[in-house]
Amino acid sequence: MEVAVSAARWVVCKALAPVTDGFLEAWAASAGLAPNTDALKTELLYAQGMLDNAHHGAAGDGIRSPALRELLHKLRHLAYDADDVLDELDYFRIQDALDGTRHAAAGGESGGCLREAELNARHTVTTILSLELLRSSSHAAAPVTAKSRPVTTCRSIEPKLYGRDTTKKSIINDITQGKCCGEGLTVIPIVGPGGIGKTTLVQYIFRSQEVQNHFQEKVWICVSQNFNVNKLTEEIEKSTHRVEGEESGRAEELIEQRLESKRILLVLDDIWNCEYEDWRRLLVPFTRGQRKGNIIIVTTRFPAVAEMVKTTDSSIDLEVIDGMDDSDGKTDENFKSELRILKTRLTVTNLRTLMIFGELDGSFVVIFRDLFKDANALRILHLPRMSFSVESMIHRFSALVHLRYLRLGTNYGSETHLPSTLYRFYHLKILDLQAWDGCLDLPRHLSNLAKLCHFHTQHDELHSGISNVGNLQFLQELKIFRVKKENRGFELKQLGHLIELSGLGIYNLEKIHTEEEATEAKLAYKTFLHKFTLDWKTNIDLDKEAQILERLRPHNNLQELCIRGHGGPSCPIWLGSELSVKTLASLSLVGVAWNTLPSLGKMWKLRELTLMRIPTLNEFGPNQFGPMTEHIFHKLKRLALIDLKRLEKWVIGNYHELFSRLQALVIRDYPELSELPFVNQVYPPSLQELEIENCPKVLALPPIPWTYTLCSVQISKVGLRLGHLNYSKSPNGVTLDIEGNDDLHSLDEVLAINNLADMQKMEMLKCSPLELRQLQMLTSLKALRLSDSKGILGNLSDAEWQLPLERIFIQNCHESGKELTKLLSRLPKLSYLHMWACQGITRLGIGHKQIVAIDLEDTQSAHKQQQNVDQEDEDRLLLFPANLSNSLQELRTDDIAGVLVKPICSFISSSLTKLGIGSMEEMERFSKE
Repeated sequence: MEVAVSAARWVVCKALAPVTDGFLEAWAASAGLAPNTDALKTELLYAQGMLDNAHHGAAGDGIRSPALRELLHKLRHLAYDADDVLDELDYFRIQDALDGTRHAAAGGESGGCLREAELNARHTVTTILSLELLRSSSHAAAPVTAKSRPVTTCRSIEPKLYGRDTTKKSIINDITQGKCCGEGLTVIPIVGPGGIGKTTLVQYIFRSQEVQNHFQEKVWICVSQNFNVNKLTEEIEKSTHRVEGEESGRAEELIEQRLESKRILLVLDDIWNCEYEDWRRLLVPFTRGQRKGNIIIVTTRFPAVAEMVKTTDSSIDLEVIDGMDDSDGKTDENFKSELRILKTRLTVTNLRTLMIFGELDGSFVVIFRDLFKDANALRILHLPRMSFSVESMIHRFSALVHLRYLRLGTNYGSETHLPSTLYRFYHLKILDLQAWDGCLDLPRHLSNLAKLCHFHTQHDELHSGISNVGNLQFLQELKIFRVKKENRGFELKQLGHLIELSGLGIYNLEKIHTEEEATEAKLAYKTFLHKFTLDWKTNIDLDKEAQILERLRPHNNLQELCIRGHGGPSCPIWLGSELSVKTLASLSLVGVAWNTLPSLGKMWKLRELTLMRIPTLNEFGPNQFGPMTEHIFHKLKRLALIDLKRLEKWVIGNYHELFSRLQALVIRDYPELSELPFVNQVYPPSLQELEIENCPKVLALPPIPWTYTLCSVQISKVGLRLGHLNYSKSPNGVTLDIEGNDDLHSLDEVLAINNLADMQKMEMLKCSPLELRQLQMLTSLKALRLSDSKGILGNLSDAEWQLPLERIFIQNCHESGKELTKLLSRLPKLSYLHMWACQGITRLGIGHKQIVAIDLEDTQSAHKQQQNVDQEDEDRLLLFPANLSNSLQELRTDDIAGVLVKPICSFISSSLTKLGIGSMEEMERFSKE
């Protein structure tokens, strides 16, 4: 009952808001509606007082009278009606102001609605007040309990799993016969927003026949918001079966005993939060058994939880199903039938929020249009990407005068136009067009939306189409304002009215001819302005540009500044000798012609600095920074120096700690740079991203990665022995892509291989061979791709060693069959082998002692005979080692004669599921015959 009272109080307070702000009252008085508004205001205040009293009563014993409950419910609906009436009156007030009239309320119609709402409210409030609301002293207080989340089980209430069959089959295959079977314990997180179908998917996996047959123990635990290790461990123990000879002990000890020789599938459903140490404690009993293939499936709506618990390369992210699986031809019809049923149960006239997700085809248009044709009180309307206009789906779209939030979307490439009536939603505060890929022609008079605060788009240019944007006084971001885009409505003085702006971009500033015009923007008074862009397309009068830039001084609170194309001779005083924007965190100067840089040394909070296409800059160092202090650049995280053709020197002198906190360094199109200014190649210790491109005189860089902090390196077109080098370290793993040249004699010249132990994927093009000691350092390598190389490997010893490689791709390499045979014998987990244009291999065989050789140069004899291999041909012979007969699942080659012979087919057919030969179509599931 407390919930009902609270809801009614909220609605009444909301309905009171428009009649207490002064604007509506003043307009109502001028329109002859003052008596009705005053009466309704009085009754709503009366209702608010009564509900405050009821709220205190509900917090104690609660309201026990059924009649009172019903009347409170009725009052809430009447308050909604009053809110609608007052909202419409405020709408008419705005329309009157725009049209210069006093009769937008259509004569007495609105007055009649207002009078009716007032009488209904008075009658209901009077009736409620006649009932006892105070707590009776003879009743003991009843405890108030919070509503708990529903507990899930392994049984699904959904009769069918829609749209997730592929995901379900993939997971079932992985945990029952795929990659997870050989691991001690695998944790698979499934992450996605609430209600998207995570639990339903796992329920169908849990109860599948394959899972039931494969796992001896199957446990389902609903975790929800309370991750208590001891409680969860006890629940798991109670759900597992006792074993013979079991010794008594703590719950975790019992679990360990029971799983000694059993496989378990444990589902932890709906984890909201979990500390890392708690998670490790929970896993302990599952890691000590001898049986492989234990699986834990975790469902969560929080990516951070998924990232913490996963043992696989990545979590399974569930998304909204686009066009549900319609394989049985009934899904759409069932959904349409449910919508028709919904129509009989839903009072759409009271609907305030309508949000539709996914994709809709034309067959749903009529149903939705009919279902929501009376939903005229909507405040929030969120529509998905559609191939048809919003007017065809929402009946009387233009009549939704109460809208506060509107989101519209189209399919990619659509030619749909924006609704021409957008400008009539006078109450709209948020217009979201981030999913709009249709025509970008804004309807005129959009500036009528005087209450608009946020205009979200994926195309910033849409902002530039708002004529008379000064009417949108509450707008918080205007990404592009093009000066004098048209004759009227695009003057710089329009910006003077936008006092709430936090982000602003002014373009075509070359069209400003006087300092007075620049002053009219009133930038210095915009206290909330944090992000600011100034852009000149061309340069006409350089001296005038310098004066105008001085007048475009922003407020001192500015945090991000970008200036492009300014042709004046120097930076403005407010950015130089009399720096006013001292809290600046980001500065970007592009295409300016200044002889000196701003006072960078005074910008103690600077975090990002970009200098691009500055033709006058020939040195970057202390002379440009200004006064050198211990604070200069001490917060700088990102530095980008791009297309600085005349820059010859980058020096830091004796100030070696200048860039000590740098995390990202971008150097591009810097033809005269010969070296970076870091002493003894000691780079900033916190550096995470490094990009160097088109710097042909740079001859020395430290081996990559020289530190574990590095997450991304992109190097190309430099003077090193490299074509390119791309290094990436992310939650999905570490990858490296490197292209060498004729001068690269050893990978040690460019790679710190001792720091690549956690690398999982490596691609090499035109590189020198890997040495055995280098291979042995790559203990996590799962995939290796080699192309156009002189060889794959250096001399391999006969010592025992193995690599966890699962996939290997070899193309146009000159490696001998003998060396490749040695490598394959060290790869017990190899499941994918691709060999293409391998000129050093002419024969295939099996085994080590009893050699069966197939001559690839003579197809006919390959099918007729087996022969011992002479010593002179041994280097060109590739022998498939015995371990491949159990692990190899996919083979691709350009030699059909080598594999489609009985000895080879018999050898690989036991595990192979896919074979690709030349340009032929793949062959799958072939038999041993």
